[in-house]
Amino acid sequence: MRAIRAAVATTIGLALMLTPPTAAQADSTDHPADAQTSVERGVIRSTAEYVPGRTAATVPPSMLGPDLTPQHGEQAANSMATPEDEAFKAECESQDAALDEAGWFRDRYSQCARRNWIITIFVNNVPTGTVTSEITMLGFGSNGNREVRYVVFVDDIRKTNAPTLVLDTMFIRVSFLGCNAALVACPTIPSRDAAVAAWRLQEDWSITFASPDISGGGPQIVPQTLHLNLYAHSPAQPEFSWSPSIDTSVSRTRYDSADYVGASRGAVFTDYRLVFEVDVNDPTQDESALHILQAQEHPMLTFPSWVGKTVPGKTTPLTRMHNKANNDANRNKSVAMCKSIWGEYDGLIQNCDEYPFASTYEGSYTGAPTSADLQRYSVRVIDAADNQHVGRDLLENGFYKANRVLNGDQFFVKVNT
Repeated sequence: MRAIRAAVATTIGLALMLTPPTAAQADSTDHPADAQTSVERGVIRSTAEYVPGRTAATVPPSMLGPDLTPQHGEQAANSMATPEDEAFKAECESQDAALDEAGWFRDRYSQCARRNWIITIFVNNVPTGTVTSEITMLGFGSNGNREVRYVVFVDDIRKTNAPTLVLDTMFIRVSFLGCNAALVACPTIPSRDAAVAAWRLQEDWSITFASPDISGGGPQIVPQTLHLNLYAHSPAQPEFSWSPSIDTSVSRTRYDSADYVGASRGAVFTDYRLVFEVDVNDPTQDESALHILQAQEHPMLTFPSWVGKTVPGKTTPLTRMHNKANNDANRNKSVAMCKSIWGEYDGLIQNCDEYPFASTYEGSYTGAPTSADLQRYSVRVIDAADNQHVGRDLLENGFYKANRVLNGDQFFVKVNT
């Protein structure tokens, strides 16, 4: 039947184009109509078919989607979006990356994803119109609490043609699936199921996931992957057969407790690409930045020097290492190399700058503990204030702590020129 639908959809689409379409109509007729999901970027598709005489009792279980029925009279928690939510949504709408599955990240604590949901309505295997809506998911982590809050907007709900469907009685359900109840305090009802009329009155819904502290202390790192799931149905019109529910956006998070990154608790989005930046045009960091730039771009001209030398950080990541003994071993090896090349220097005026940083597993010692290992690092004597500003203020406080970069987290280094 799908092949027939696809052929009919093309024919009907051409016929509908004979009349001047509205913007919504144009969007509903220039694509094949029967795919439940689609490779179209930022677009998801599903179907509904009108079957005269069909009753609720004949609805097959496979069409109902996951069982998210409220228990004991509970209702899904709703809340009005805050001004900050609305501002982030407006910012999200201008970001092209928001159309991808994982969406766009403003920083390690905020995620957004946007989808245009197109439901094609069939009667006797013939497409008669569409229902379209804009789905926006916002996610907010925390640098202080082990919780993640999501806000989902369902807005701009429109029907084009499809005279057999009464739009205001159609229901749209949004759900978050995948919560690990063993490690996270999962909400009892991770969804909002409401009629189109109700979504128009309140277009947003929010929900919070939290991971409680575990007795005994320790890092307490809890990963979680959630999928935003969509489902349309119409209890008042059982004649309609709806596509199964659809996963649309994905959100990967980590709850953690770690006292060496400032706030002892937090929750971050792990798909965010961590990048530490330095600037050769800033006089407070130009010597460190130039050293990193030359190590990345012309590694054979840095010390120790050898033919074919490469230094990680630009295209292959560095890895945060929180281990004082190993951090010290990296610094000691780097200082010894600096002195072997430049001789003794006044430590109050100059420092031995090392890249990759001593706080990474790619550092001079941990990255190459024996002389037989490839020495993929660089050292240079530079201004002490510059070296300490980059290491303490920018890397430790402005990057590691600000982004909750834990032991084992990977990141890249970018030099702005």
